[in-house]
Amino acid sequence: MTTEEHINLDEEQNPVEEDLHDEKDSSVEAEEAVSEESVDDEPGHTQARATVVLGDEEELAAAAEKAAAQEKPAASAQLINRIKALFGRLPNWVPIAGLTLIGVVAIVAIVATLVLPPSLTQDQILSDFDAPSVAAKGLTNSVYASNTGYRLKDEKVVSVSNNGAEARVATVKATFVNESFEVEVSAIIDYELSDRTWMEHQPTITEVKATPIAGVNDDAVLADIDTILSAAGSQDGVTLESIYTGGSFTVDKSTLDVGDDATTSTVEIVAERVRSLYKYSGTITAHFEFVPGKASSDAGSWKLVSVDVSDNAYARSQASILGTWEGTLESTETSNFILDIGRCWAGSSAPLSLEVTAFDPDSGQMTCNLSFVSHNHGGLGSDADTTDGDAVVEISDATIMLDPDTLTGSWTPPTGDRSQGAYRVQFRNTDGVWRVIITSGVAGSDGLLPFGYTTFTDTYVLERV
Repeated sequence: MTTEEHINLDEEQNPVEEDLHDEKDSSVEAEEAVSEESVDDEPGHTQARATVVLGDEEELAAAAEKAAAQEKPAASAQLINRIKALFGRLPNWVPIAGLTLIGVVAIVAIVATLVLPPSLTQDQILSDFDAPSVAAKGLTNSVYASNTGYRLKDEKVVSVSNNGAEARVATVKATFVNESFEVEVSAIIDYELSDRTWMEHQPTITEVKATPIAGVNDDAVLADIDTILSAAGSQDGVTLESIYTGGSFTVDKSTLDVGDDATTSTVEIVAERVRSLYKYSGTITAHFEFVPGKASSDAGSWKLVSVDVSDNAYARSQASILGTWEGTLESTETSNFILDIGRCWAGSSAPLSLEVTAFDPDSGQMTCNLSFVSHNHGGLGSDADTTDGDAVVEISDATIMLDPDTLTGSWTPPTGDRSQGAYRVQFRNTDGVWRVIITSGVAGSDGLLPFGYTTFTDTYVLERV
């Protein structure tokens, strides 16, 4: 008896019309048509070989196409398992269909490619995270630190999890640094499969955590000096704000202390203010504590917790009056023996100027240059910004005697040319505010301000230039 081995590739079979998992109508069915004829030990008899019937390649392709359309990993797994089961039933010695088996394997690979979703790579995830854009949106918002200049230190994909056959969730963690903080950002990115391409949604920031790598920023502290002065309180009813607002401030020392319980920073600020005739100076020590963020979008920030002030910060000392002073017209008055008449405001447009070139603190002798408006005119019927007769008087190297402690005194220039009118200069000191009072008018026959004539009195507040 002869044994006939064949592979039945029936070209007349129809493509697969049912699901791969249907046992009764499988497109890739390995039917073992194994008919074992009687085998006897007598000579002339040959052992019968198994007849294996496989579905044709068109049938396999149809099955693959259907499985790919369903986009279900479970289906592909079933397909692969059935093919594995098919080849497992083949005798090892069957030498047939080497080429056919290779074709089947190739088809299986194609099916797997079509059915299984594409891989979601780390490069794609990090590109979708877009670290530069995350940094540009602002990672921190601390009043007393730098919140700009962040650069990427490290980034990685922590995990990618399945959220169904056509959905993935990627978790990303990135670290940024600038001169003040190291900031760790965690985010998730949702993906959906569309036309066999993973399409991302906008990354969602789940946590922003800042760790100080330096103390509070000096410039940021000085920019908020008004808050620090207000927090300092007062001494004997005198506030630090009333003394030093408008003064000069310099950071002398700054520290960072990272402890087990808290991270703190201390700043020592040297404050100075010259207020007219008096000088104030002292040290302001501001204490800060880093407060971690309490929300996913809150990285944490520095908080001012207390302010200490040196005792001498409230004390005033006599300031040197050397230098240039400018007088701002505070008030103007007009007087006449009989009645008050119109005021002249010429001193507003031509403010007084005082340059102190020498001063003896023991005797109170001052040498200075003066410039001011003299009202060399009679009375006015109504107020005027200026009128004929107003003239700017300039005096050089005038010697004026003042009280050395209070810097008050009066001065009338020596008799001489009074073409610009007659005038008298007075210096007054009220609570450290230095004022100059100019009384002027038409000169009498003696060159002085005559009794009963109209006079104009301008009061100027002096400030250092």
